[in-house]
Amino acid sequence: MEENISPFAIIIYESSNPTLWVPRGDPDAPPWERCLAYFLRQLYERSRSENTVRDYRRTLVTFFSSSAHGGPPKHPEHYTREDVEDFLHRPSTSRRNVGAVPTTATMNQRLAILSSFYKFAGTFTIPGPDGSPQPLLQTSSPTLGLRHRRPDRTYRAFSEEELDRFFDVIPTDTVKGLRDRAIFLLYFWTARRREEIARLRWGDLEQTTFVDEGGLRRRGWRYRFYGKGKRGEEDWAELPGPAKQAIDRYLIAARRMKTMRSEDPLFIAIGPEQGGGKPGVTLPPDDHTPLTSRTIAHTLKQYARLAGIDAKRLSIHSWRHTAAQQRYQAGEDVRSLQRLLRHSNIATTDIYIRGLTGTADPGASLLEKHFAHLSDDAH
Repeated sequence: MEENISPFAIIIYESSNPTLWVPRGDPDAPPWERCLAYFLRQLYERSRSENTVRDYRRTLVTFFSSSAHGGPPKHPEHYTREDVEDFLHRPSTSRRNVGAVPTTATMNQRLAILSSFYKFAGTFTIPGPDGSPQPLLQTSSPTLGLRHRRPDRTYRAFSEEELDRFFDVIPTDTVKGLRDRAIFLLYFWTARRREEIARLRWGDLEQTTFVDEGGLRRRGWRYRFYGKGKRGEEDWAELPGPAKQAIDRYLIAARRMKTMRSEDPLFIAIGPEQGGGKPGVTLPPDDHTPLTSRTIAHTLKQYARLAGIDAKRLSIHSWRHTAAQQRYQAGEDVRSLQRLLRHSNIATTDIYIRGLTGTADPGASLLEKHFAHLSDDAH
């Protein structure tokens, strides 16, 4: 293998679709391929998300398949900051946004993936010339010194009127409609992040006893989710009654309630006969294909357009903003919201709320009694 060729290239180019290539962790595989295989394995163990692993793999394979300005692939240690900068600004290749200028979020995601892989390579050891372990990466990471771009701080929350319009367009006479209603009500009532809801399985829900601040005990439901971040720690939270009722209505209508197993995805893809899917598309016989968060995001946009709401300003994260805004306006205090949103620092919650609700101007009230007459019609 030539030194200036990516150690992935020989395998990648045997397939007409490089993004389908899966690295091998076999002892006889090239060191950098083994490194990538172990990196992706660790990523899955941490995130428990096949979609995340797929995104990371696709991004890394695309990066190592070429170099700056359309140049040929290189050995991973020979990539430069210029190669990374060129890749970060490369037009989107996703089916929905092919050729579009990458968003700030996309560039930040690309940088995060490259940085995390090179950091891993710096700790992945292989036998050195004398047989003792040595780090695979012997040079500085090409991402060194690069910082994430600051995204536009746009808090996209539903107004109360938009909430009514959104749920009004979701059918209640189809399984798909009941499923989608349950999904979005779950996001609204729990204020959880995108994957924290999309990954839920039946075994993540359980009945328990809650003790209120006054010492009163009551029965209810809680759900398990895995938080954001590298550790992806297991967490539990109360499942609000309206959300649980919506889930039950969906599962009963789908005739799944009596046969649910703990490992079954809570939300699954459904076929045309139940109001979903595309005509002529046959679902797997086990009928347990989990609904992906991408499909949920696409469905959100569809309902928003039907409701006459600007779909471009909405994302699944909008539910988190909406829940925080509505709870705050209903009187929930900032400390309680901090616990709900799992913010480690209350300052983050304070900024979050201020961005959603606007900043009050108490000084204006002090001036009103002296200068209100300036707004009179007579003036």
